[in-house]
Amino acid sequence: GFSVQDSRQRTSFIRWTNQIPIELVRTSTFLWIHYTLAEFYYSNFNKVSTFLRKIGINPPETITDEPIPTDHAYAYPLLAALTLHTTFDAKRVQELNRKALTILPESAALMRGIAWGHFGSACLALGDIDSAYSYLVDALGLIEIEKEDPWSVALIFNSYLGEVIIARGELKLAAAKYQEFHDEARARGLHEGNTFSQILLGPGLLHYEWNDMDAAEKLIIDGNRLAESSMSVDRLLFGLAALVKLKTCCNYPIEIDDKFAHIEKVADEYDSPPLVMSRLAALRARLDLFEGKQENALLWAESFVQSHPEVSALQQVEWLIVARIWMACGKEAECMQQLQLLQSLARKDNRVRDQIKLSAMQINLFVQLGEMEFALSQVRSLLQQTETEGYIRTFVDEGENMQRVLQMVWDGNGRSRSTTPSTTYLQKLLNAFPTQMQSTKESIPNPLTPRETEILQLLSQGLSYAQMTKALTITDNTLKTHIKRIYSKLDVHNRVQAVLAAQESGLL
Repeated sequence: GFSVQDSRQRTSFIRWTNQIPIELVRTSTFLWIHYTLAEFYYSNFNKVSTFLRKIGINPPETITDEPIPTDHAYAYPLLAALTLHTTFDAKRVQELNRKALTILPESAALMRGIAWGHFGSACLALGDIDSAYSYLVDALGLIEIEKEDPWSVALIFNSYLGEVIIARGELKLAAAKYQEFHDEARARGLHEGNTFSQILLGPGLLHYEWNDMDAAEKLIIDGNRLAESSMSVDRLLFGLAALVKLKTCCNYPIEIDDKFAHIEKVADEYDSPPLVMSRLAALRARLDLFEGKQENALLWAESFVQSHPEVSALQQVEWLIVARIWMACGKEAECMQQLQLLQSLARKDNRVRDQIKLSAMQINLFVQLGEMEFALSQVRSLLQQTETEGYIRTFVDEGENMQRVLQMVWDGNGRSRSTTPSTTYLQKLLNAFPTQMQSTKESIPNPLTPRETEILQLLSQGLSYAQMTKALTITDNTLKTHIKRIYSKLDVHNRVQAVLAAQESGLL
């Protein structure tokens, strides 16, 4: 007569199971699996870990080919889920599930579905989105065989599937899928649990991309509210990253320090996993950059790069923030190299959404370097990719540099009567830039990087090359390269002309 359909019945099931002697629970695989799933529903991960150890299941640090008891194979997918939600260790998640799938019988549809699903979610974290899509679809098919899913297992994998579709660049399809998942969850009374948070956050980020800021704000705030009711660091960080995006790109008025403190407290429950703390530090550095604390941001970026010699998709968020900091701090060569590495990885993994984001950042950097013709050709190519899916914020978030090059496309289309991109799309993009940016469109924007502005100040003071290289701690060749770019951007040929042009345009 086992049937659980709502929150009251879920808590009753947990209370009932806790009254059964542990020796008896250990003998019923069915019972302890569903008890574990019930605790998972409420993100009671430490209770799950303790419970599994009590019934004698504690896998070794290194998963080998040695045989394991069948009941342990039933537990490994649950331990994999525990690992993902608390540590981000996607490779460990794959190892546990791979071991389980070699032992679990075909009749164990639910557990095989959980194993396939979290194998797929690990693939997503590692950037292998084609494999992620395949495993998640197979997992959902197996879970459907079970008919009843009171613990919202399918909802979790549906949310990951939505993320995969976004990663493939299919924004409109993702929106339709999320609506299906949303309606199904509400119909089954699963919309109040913390697992529903990602069904809100995913569409929130889609509305953000489409510049529908009212809908984006509501969904992201509501998604964070649900996520904060959990002990799941992956959901909490997903929500925090969305809030940081609202804060740094739209200056959304939100007190965010308490959000960081809450996640640090949760992470402390799991011994502060390195991957979790790394993500938190990166998001803090992004806020430092936004708040003008460039020195703090640069210190974090340099420390992160030194301790992470290899670029990986698992830490794509961190590497993007590193590139953003380098661009802002005038380290253009390092930034360009980083963006090219990330772009190469994104193409290999077929992560179209990331390719588009990285292309927009590269265009921003080309404008910063004064490579306007190349930036113009690149943005035309990018617009052909993005118009169908309606990308907007990917362009707007790159600021005035992107606005300048889009205005050049608009002016060029008017002269050539080009229809690519469409006038409607291009106008929508230009209108999406903040009013203060639009109001200064006719004035001369500052084309110089922070480093170039610093060098221009020294030029105006009459310092020699030797004095400037000493003050800036750079080589003579690097200084000459910067000065050459300054002259090119200001359309001058010597120091005196550069200083006069800068004074006339308000740069000095």
